[in-house]
Amino acid sequence: MENNSSNQYVRYEFYADMAHANKMFEEYGDVTAPMVARNLDGGWAKQPNVNGWFHNTEFQKFLNNKYALLAHGKVKDMTQEIIETELSEEGITMLKTEEAHGGHTKYWKYMSEEEFRIDDKDNVRVGFLVRNGIGTGVSLGVDVFTFRLLCKNGAIAKGKNLATVSIRHQGDINRIMKMFTDSVKEVMMGAKDIIRYYRRSAEIEIGNEEANVMYQRLSDLGETYLPANWQVKTPDELAQLKKDGKFKNNMDLVKVRTPSNLWEVFNDVTAAQRIRLEQRKIGFPSIADQQNRLHQAMFAVIGMKGGV
Repeated sequence: MENNSSNQYVRYEFYADMAHANKMFEEYGDVTAPMVARNLDGGWAKQPNVNGWFHNTEFQKFLNNKYALLAHGKVKDMTQEIIETELSEEGITMLKTEEAHGGHTKYWKYMSEEEFRIDDKDNVRVGFLVRNGIGTGVSLGVDVFTFRLLCKNGAIAKGKNLATVSIRHQGDINRIMKMFTDSVKEVMMGAKDIIRYYRRSAEIEIGNEEANVMYQRLSDLGETYLPANWQVKTPDELAQLKKDGKFKNNMDLVKVRTPSNLWEVFNDVTAAQRIRLEQRKIGFPSIADQQNRLHQAMFAVIGMKGGV
């Protein structure tokens, strides 16, 4: 241990016990190892609940020793193998990779070649989004992903209406990998169910009632992401309603100035999200969360109109 002159920082020496390291994913550059600390007397003290994660021999972070690390490279390889063996007839290709948390979280977008007609001008492709975090709170998982060809907007969806999978990084890693491989095909097949909702959304006109149902689920997005034809109460008015306990279920927060349908509203929001993401004014995890809630808002309006 060493103190600096200001006594603000104290240096401790930690060492990785590579003799007992987990090298299951060493081919991808990822190793976890028990950590030991050097005591003031020169002895060693094992840290019983902590492992160090090293990528390409560089230290990344401390992890709980119960944490089941799954290398990003392994996730990508497993997904590709499933595409080539179980989903070969779908014509699936990787569209893009996104990163967050300094690269400790990764997202892979996959898209099929089949196009689905939504209305008289829009075609959509469906696919899935694979996600994996290492010590970031992001579960290994698969979500539905859709891509609108007209304006290149992508959208992520998960929830009770759709096939979606989240697997915590706990327990036997081989069991976790099997759960993942079993889930990818299921989610891809379920992704096509969302087309029914998109087509139904093109038939539903959005008036004040429908807009307010959606806004209750999207209010924290801010006006930047909302349709231009929505007139929302001022921030001061909204704050006062929240303070008075009159915000929740309030059906007088939004006025619709010009007619539009649910599909147009949905695409207005995703277009704004795409632009902000391209401008790096919002991170991909935030976009994913927003788009999940946007889909839930869509499902709520479709539900109040009798379903698909």
